[in-house]
Amino acid sequence: MRRIIGRNWLVVLPAFLLLTLLVCSQAAAQVTTASIAGTVGDKSGPLPGATVTAKNVQTAFTYKATAGEDGTFQLSGLAPGTYEISVASQAYKPQTQTVTVLLGQQNKVRFELSPDTVVMEQVAVVGETTKLLVDTRSSAVTTNITPTQMEALPQNNRNFLNFAQLAPGIQTTADSTAQGQYFTGGGANPKQVNVFIDGMSQKNDLIQGGAFMQDSSKGNPFPQNAVQEYQVLTQNYTAEYEKAASAVITAVTKSGGNDFHGDAFYLFQNQSMVAQDEFAAARGDVIPPYKRQQGGISLGGPIMKDTLHFFVSWEGRDQPGQNSVYHGSQWGQAPQNVLDKLSTYETGTINAPFKENLYFAKVSWQPSVSNTLDVSYNYRDEQDIRGFGGTRTYDGAENFQDKTQAALAKYQMVIGNSTFNDASLTWQKFEWISGAVNPGVPHENYVNLLDVGSKDYIQNLSQERTGIRDDMSVFTEWHGSHSLKFGVVATQAKYSMVKDAYYNPFFEYRSDESWQFPWMARYGYGNPALKFDNTQYGLFAQDSWKLASNFTVDVGVR
Repeated sequence: MRRIIGRNWLVVLPAFLLLTLLVCSQAAAQVTTASIAGTVGDKSGPLPGATVTAKNVQTAFTYKATAGEDGTFQLSGLAPGTYEISVASQAYKPQTQTVTVLLGQQNKVRFELSPDTVVMEQVAVVGETTKLLVDTRSSAVTTNITPTQMEALPQNNRNFLNFAQLAPGIQTTADSTAQGQYFTGGGANPKQVNVFIDGMSQKNDLIQGGAFMQDSSKGNPFPQNAVQEYQVLTQNYTAEYEKAASAVITAVTKSGGNDFHGDAFYLFQNQSMVAQDEFAAARGDVIPPYKRQQGGISLGGPIMKDTLHFFVSWEGRDQPGQNSVYHGSQWGQAPQNVLDKLSTYETGTINAPFKENLYFAKVSWQPSVSNTLDVSYNYRDEQDIRGFGGTRTYDGAENFQDKTQAALAKYQMVIGNSTFNDASLTWQKFEWISGAVNPGVPHENYVNLLDVGSKDYIQNLSQERTGIRDDMSVFTEWHGSHSLKFGVVATQAKYSMVKDAYYNPFFEYRSDESWQFPWMARYGYGNPALKFDNTQYGLFAQDSWKLASNFTVDVGVR
């Protein structure tokens, strides 16, 4: 099973379009949904005209399909979750089965009706009453991270990306105190990955850490209590996934339902639960006051039963680190007037504050059967005081801020039994700010004594992106099974960059001059600001052609 991506789209694309016009189509979109295809029949053959209805157990959102002349049907645009699937046909008693579908799956089932029973094949039993459908169509190498895994498997910092390590070839940074919290696939550079949340790309064009600006952030990118499940794609994924050359993660968020539901948690840790650094203990440093707190809450429920639901969540973390500041090796050799000046700066083990707040809100509406509208908003606010320690004092620390905002409106529509359309409007803003804790105070480095004063280099990077995307999915039988998808995206991006080197004067003192006057001074000049924008267009077409039960050809162009 191989994925073929060609460059000569002028030749390949018309072939896709021609195929679309020639065949009767049904839908199967996979970025944020799942689908169920199958046949309905009895012992004598297919049952055309049978009605297949899938009802989401949580939301009561309903999807319907009608079996064709050959008894085949397609339920598309299903939000991942548990469904009651009912099959009804004249002269047959309606029957229901409860099944669970996972994100990105293209499930294939067969219903055999009799006057009293319904038999559904190609399922694996989970528990006593619910069946988990098995996807046997896709040639992509994927791993599904299920809601049960996210709820039951423990981790220390609640970064939902850490569960991606369950997929072969995926590595994540496990230490929540590390400056970068990112994941990699197949040993490739972290900037080669991408993450999609509800179909929205989280790629940052300015920072090299892949998604979420995670190369320089130790915070969590998104509240874990708002993520329902996700899929990790490592090989053979299709052309619809943009800006990625390694692993891809596509996640869906939670929605409300007909019953109010939610959860809450709180974690606490103080200095009595933290071991002292061996070198700090040898110097006699006292463990400073320390308090780690992490909490969260989520709530979902109905606004209008069966039709309109809401979901909101918040997660926050207050987790200061600890850095050791100490005098340099030549402290005893400096003149008294220099020592008197530098003695006013605090040394020892000093807290490095870190705080973050993550918010998410979503409203889901089903105006009619098989059609849904989701509107969501998320906000991330992170502050990390870092960049000091050794001979560098706290007033020279970096005040790092990571801010993300995103809004999404997604409308998914099924027209009859033949067409599924997924349209979305997105707005997104990333801010990466490297500021100073004590701005305006000159930076003075007394070499081998202490490095004092404010940070001399600040940066402020911003990316604002507005986009519109429309995907159309097609499923048909023609010399095998075809799952086709076409899409177009247009994005307007605005970028702002400020890199102000030595905006604050930097003076260095050394022993050759007895630290009395600077031997080197630096001061920046000029305009450090840059603004630019561009418009990006994307077009893709792809086909997963299943020639046999164990042989699938994926062809795509972007």
